[in-house]
Amino acid sequence: MSLSNRWKSTHVKGLTLGLTATLLVACGNNIKPISDADIQAAVSNAELTSLYQQIQADLAKSPDNTTLQGSLQKVGQALAQRELSRLDQRIANLSNAEGILPQSAEQSLRLELQPLQQWDAASYQQAQQRLQSESEKRNARVEQLTQLIADTSAAEPALRFDTSAAIFDLDGKGEMHAARNQQLLSESLIQADNLYNNAQYQASADLLAILVKYQPSDELEERISNTRFKASLQSLKEYQQAGDVDSIYRTVLMLADTYSDPRQRIQLESYAVELMQYYNLMAQTAISEEDLQTAYNHLIRSRAVSKLVPLEEIDTSASSEFLSQIYLNARDAYENNQPALAFAYLQIMTDFDEVTPEHQAMLQNSEKQLYDRSVIKLAASQFDSPSNAPGLGALITAALVEYFVNADRKDIRILERDSIDSVLKEQEIKALSEGGEINLSSADFLVQGAVLEANVDESSQQTRRTKRVVTELETAPNPEFQRWQQLSESARAEQPRPLATIEKELKENVSFNVTEHRKLGSVTTSFRIINPDNAKLLHAETLSAEQRHTGSSIEGLEIGLYQQPAQTADLPANQKILRTLTQEQATEIAEKLVAQLQNPEERYLAQSQILQAAGNNRSAVTELGKAIMLRKAKAEPTEEQLQLLKSIALQVQ
Repeated sequence: MSLSNRWKSTHVKGLTLGLTATLLVACGNNIKPISDADIQAAVSNAELTSLYQQIQADLAKSPDNTTLQGSLQKVGQALAQRELSRLDQRIANLSNAEGILPQSAEQSLRLELQPLQQWDAASYQQAQQRLQSESEKRNARVEQLTQLIADTSAAEPALRFDTSAAIFDLDGKGEMHAARNQQLLSESLIQADNLYNNAQYQASADLLAILVKYQPSDELEERISNTRFKASLQSLKEYQQAGDVDSIYRTVLMLADTYSDPRQRIQLESYAVELMQYYNLMAQTAISEEDLQTAYNHLIRSRAVSKLVPLEEIDTSASSEFLSQIYLNARDAYENNQPALAFAYLQIMTDFDEVTPEHQAMLQNSEKQLYDRSVIKLAASQFDSPSNAPGLGALITAALVEYFVNADRKDIRILERDSIDSVLKEQEIKALSEGGEINLSSADFLVQGAVLEANVDESSQQTRRTKRVVTELETAPNPEFQRWQQLSESARAEQPRPLATIEKELKENVSFNVTEHRKLGSVTTSFRIINPDNAKLLHAETLSAEQRHTGSSIEGLEIGLYQQPAQTADLPANQKILRTLTQEQATEIAEKLVAQLQNPEERYLAQSQILQAAGNNRSAVTELGKAIMLRKAKAEPTEEQLQLLKSIALQVQ
């Protein structure tokens, strides 16, 4: 067998190199060497490595075969050149954004290139020189980065630590990286200490805050906290010298809320005392000037400070005088049926924890009254009915009541039937259309209307149909029996005996009447929403609806054996059609009422702003209070509106 055929059958099975007798031919003891074309074919079929391994195996059997030796060297050079051609791209892929090959990537490439040493020593040397060039390039960059750290101040730790991380990414020397970072930390801590000792507390805290990001530790966190506290105390002194009371207030509250250590909180007492004395004095002055809003603002701040930094022997006479006045105002508003104003004053007392059982009862009653006033109360008069369908108007009214009762809305309440009747007794509905003076005090809006038309148009059309049916059965000789009789006795014994006679169906055409029935129901209803306070028409609309029903009635028949029972069209009664349409229109009217009247809190808020701008603070409180009650009922936030309510209430004269 030739060498080429042996390779093909044993090691390069399926290889389409064409390594047959034309490539490697056994001519006695001579073997034809591998050609460039053979190598190119192996490369094309990704079998170059397999070819090299096969030649190696054959050479092991014939180590002195110079042809095999030459072929092995030639294939090895081809393999080495292939890897060399890929080396630059591999280096580019593994290099960082600066084009520097990290040490870890270089080590990986050196391992990958080890086979080149066997394939072709010259190519292997070229690869090593290429990697050495990358190594020198990396070392130069590491030296640059190391010098950058040395040239950067310890006051800029972020740049130094980031640079240290970049060096580690290049050289991969973990122990050196840890030691370098420790040195950087020590140098920056010295810098932070110097800043602290020079009373540059904020700068020291900022430096420590950067360090803790790179070297997290509980010790550093504690140093940052203590240093920031010192920086805040320093700021307090500056605010004190500048007379900046607002900044002192914010800083004291922030520190008291942040630091719980008694040794730190005691350092706030002197500022807290001065703040409380200042606010109480300013409140006393405001009270004497009957400026309750300013007094409230000062006292609420004084109280905030006292909660965080409890102090004794502080004059609270201003607070007592203020709350006494607020209580008198609340009692006066409560007794004069002004629940929004009473609610606002009682909320102010709540801010100072001055709520007795009596106050709590007043607050609950005020909230209840205010919510009751905030809910839109809708009265539905009984809709008129057409003469041909009495009762449809009453059906709409009842359906509206049922709709709103079941909906359980927080912002719209329909008056029950007894209440509606009492409302209507206050003023005849005709007065609304005539523009007369009305006073439906228990309803915010009145809906009235009429079923204008309610008709069911009926029609029918009769047609004649014909079909073929069985009317009789007759007895006739059975042909099968006759054939059976004609058989021999022995043949008849082998077959079952058929019936002597059979019954035959007699069919005939029958005609009957079919009547197609149609009912078309239609209802037209108009309604309008009226504001009883001014007889103003808020909304008016006319609705129409139709409902079509069809069915068939079939004439009954009985002819001979055929029976067809009579069938009557199953159509709903006219009254049912009209009531169904009316019920649907009632639901549509209810949905339109909701669209017109829902979310009154938005209107209350807008009205409150208008009233406040006009200087009518008392009425503004009422509108805003109603908005708050509805938002609260709907589980919506009210804090912002509540603060505004208290502010406006304090301005009421």
